[in-house]
Amino acid sequence: MGNCVSAQKNTEPAMTLKSSVNSEGNCVRIESPIKEDKVNGDLSMKELNSKLQSSSQMPYEASFGDLSNREEMFFDSQPWLESDIEDFVSVNGDFTPLSSTSPLHQNSFIKNPEYDESLYISSSVNSMPDSSPTDMKKQLIEFFHESFNTDVDNNQNLQDMTEAKPMTFYLPSKCRNRRPYESVNGSTCSGTTNGAFMFWKFQDEHKESLYWGTYRPHVYLGIRARTPQSLVAGLMWIGLKDGRYFIRHFCQDSDELSTYGWTQHNGRDFGHQILVDHGLKLETSFLKSRSEGSGYGGDWAVRIDAQSEKSDWNKEMQQNGHLFFYLTNEDGSPLSLTKDKIDMHENSLLASGSRSDIGDWQLHLESKDVLEIHYSGFRTPHIHNLSDLIQQNLGTQLRKFGLLQLADSSEDSSNILVFQISARIPFKTDIAFVSGTGVKDSRVKARVNSLTGTLLTNQLQEKQSEFDAKFEQCFNIASKLESESRVVGKVAVANMLGGIGYFYGQSKIAYGRNSNHKDHDNFLAYWPAELYTAVPSRPFFPRGFLWDEGFHQLLIWRWDISICLDIVGHWLDLMNIDGWIPREQILGSESLSKVPEEFVLQHPTNGNPPTLFLVISDLLHGIEKNKFTSAESNEIISFLERAFVRLEAWFQWFNTTQSGKEIGSYFWHGRDNSTTRELNPKTLSSGLDDYPRASHPSEEERHLDLRCWMLLAANCMNSITQLLKKEYGSGKDYGSTAKLLSDFEMLNQMHLDPSYGAYFDFGNHTEKVRLSWKETIVGNSYVKRELVREVLGRPELRLIPNVGYVSLFPFMEKIIPSDSWILEKQLDLILNRSILWTDYGLRSLAKTSSLYMKRNTEHDPPYWRGPIWINLNYRILSALYHYSKEDGPYKDRARVIYEDLRSNLIRNVVQNYHQTGFLWEQYDQKKGKGKGARLFTGWTSLVLLIMAEAYT
Repeated sequence: MGNCVSAQKNTEPAMTLKSSVNSEGNCVRIESPIKEDKVNGDLSMKELNSKLQSSSQMPYEASFGDLSNREEMFFDSQPWLESDIEDFVSVNGDFTPLSSTSPLHQNSFIKNPEYDESLYISSSVNSMPDSSPTDMKKQLIEFFHESFNTDVDNNQNLQDMTEAKPMTFYLPSKCRNRRPYESVNGSTCSGTTNGAFMFWKFQDEHKESLYWGTYRPHVYLGIRARTPQSLVAGLMWIGLKDGRYFIRHFCQDSDELSTYGWTQHNGRDFGHQILVDHGLKLETSFLKSRSEGSGYGGDWAVRIDAQSEKSDWNKEMQQNGHLFFYLTNEDGSPLSLTKDKIDMHENSLLASGSRSDIGDWQLHLESKDVLEIHYSGFRTPHIHNLSDLIQQNLGTQLRKFGLLQLADSSEDSSNILVFQISARIPFKTDIAFVSGTGVKDSRVKARVNSLTGTLLTNQLQEKQSEFDAKFEQCFNIASKLESESRVVGKVAVANMLGGIGYFYGQSKIAYGRNSNHKDHDNFLAYWPAELYTAVPSRPFFPRGFLWDEGFHQLLIWRWDISICLDIVGHWLDLMNIDGWIPREQILGSESLSKVPEEFVLQHPTNGNPPTLFLVISDLLHGIEKNKFTSAESNEIISFLERAFVRLEAWFQWFNTTQSGKEIGSYFWHGRDNSTTRELNPKTLSSGLDDYPRASHPSEEERHLDLRCWMLLAANCMNSITQLLKKEYGSGKDYGSTAKLLSDFEMLNQMHLDPSYGAYFDFGNHTEKVRLSWKETIVGNSYVKRELVREVLGRPELRLIPNVGYVSLFPFMEKIIPSDSWILEKQLDLILNRSILWTDYGLRSLAKTSSLYMKRNTEHDPPYWRGPIWINLNYRILSALYHYSKEDGPYKDRARVIYEDLRSNLIRNVVQNYHQTGFLWEQYDQKKGKGKGARLFTGWTSLVLLIMAEAYT
């Protein structure tokens, strides 16, 4: 995945984050994590292991193997994720604090916590705006929810659907020297709340139907509501590996599960997942229900089916399984246990409570198997260290009593309740959550019965059948492919939908290089933000990435247009007043606990490919070709009307801040022109990270891919203005920009090398750069050896001779005329085995490039310098499909190449899945083996659209 650099994986136990406010009350400072290498205050992991060996055998207890050192923990709780990351920041607009940290909107449909002045950067230079929250523009998400009850056909015109006509948003020609907290008009807002639009005032069917969900993709099973301070539920279990026991909770590769992921998920009210953990097989099912008596958002149920796949696993575990189901209130309010001793034979009720959003609620457990239930209650402001709390509790019990069970006790005012479910394998248990229980005639018993036992089984079977039917209706691949490929197709869409998460929190924005601020924290705290989004990878990248999301939505809109528009709306609501959207989102303590702090800051001068225009382009094309129902078209048009002001600001930000010196040229900002470590300075903002660019970054650069992204954006904006009949004159401007950027002769003058028939970047470049070992003396005697960049030739302004994905962007955008000799050259480059072609897909960089498969630093292996990536292979296939339908001399050749490339991609992804149990981040160009992050069900899921031949 793009936008990443390596981060050293930390295998220490979980870390607790402390927060404090600096002396000026400007922002929240996240201090260094506190490492704990004790299971509890008295007993280390090694001592616990020794204690367990000497303890007598008791029901549901377990013995532990010897550990050679402290790091070999049998309770492996929350290590840092090993991921390639650079700038992690998230933004959204629930408040309107600051300018470059100020959104285009001021009001939100979300109920927000009371304004705390310590959370925001204050400014005495500028005054607060005089208008009240109710006078300000509504948030896009709020408009989106309103639109479901709006009949476009009954309106005299689309512009009357908004309370006020969207304004055209203008920016200065360059924004580089603006302070990141300064607004366009010179004012700041240090914390305007959005209380005028509380979420319960917008209980339309769409919003309520999505209230509860499996919106915690970073854990193996997690449930929460789409609200900032939610009731949160999740599953843990004790797993076995190499004779030692581990708590499983967060998705992580170090657990070495054979496979896990959703086999079915509809994105709304149903999901089925299989997890295989060294002989233990867990099947988890999720179901939502809205029936008479339910509170807001309805009820939900979880079924957990534990089975054993290996006899030796059963022997090691004494045939016992130990599950931990927990419930916690993010707002810190206490939860109520049924009684001190839980007896399922007497009463299925585990816990209860009350919330302002859903009313009174109850949690029930039902099973036909013999279960032993234990519990513990904890009081803590965080849940990201819950694994530690449980293992400490278990450690104390093991040390004192030799029992592998929770203590059956609760701290005062516990806001976390954990229930241990132990039984002989196989066993099955149903957990039902019912809301609105305090209302007369709430039918609690009937509702619990409908969410457990046989009635639950019947509903799950019905949902499974509905998923299969909708899958075929949406993608129609049954007649095209064999069953093995169809299985992978279902896994792709199920994990894309099951990986959708809801996040809430603040992010950190770096000061500009020329900033006068000397704050020791060196960052601005953004406003509290929410984000509803798909994620690239549950174990490695369980958060929102801007350029990934556009590719995700190419799949999601074909499954559920309403979910797609909701997600796009959330992303656009992250936009600040300048029109900038931060490219990576880290919201909340759970997300932040996974990312080393040095990789958290994000820079407001740097962009990311505006891939949301890919899905917008698809939707516009569908309306033009009458592919949608009347209701779907109205929904899309209504959304575009409300989104227009943000889309316009986004386009303007790119067009002013990323433009080059030549008319019609653009370059990605953020490259390091003073690096002494990188072979070729990375272009993280492009999403293609280490793809070779000019050796010496400068403002003279012309980046071909960004030019093509701007063409896509301009075409979309022009189409939207024509569709909505905007009267600002901006349609003419977008049309002129699109015409300029699609000018074939101008493109060739700026980026084409006629001798190769290939398109390239332009910049200050020399090929004579290498990494060399250099020894330096540190202190009196220590010799440090490191790889440093060595430049052996004088750079000059020229085309950058690297054939690869960037070279094919004009081809992907279908700019090249179908009868042009240049199109033939593109087909030659694609089909040449010495350049891009392999039996598994197209390489990201040609074998002929001087940087092919070269490390960029001592610690950065090649990323976009050879491996096969599905997202851009998909876009290349889309272009091949297009040219195979266009009249011209290369039509037949394009068709043959298309069919061969499509076949290679499908075959390799499907084979890898059935061999390894996972979809992968990228694929090796030599042998086709999956590599990088596994369970990468982000844009690799586009393999389903390749199967369906559904292209942009």
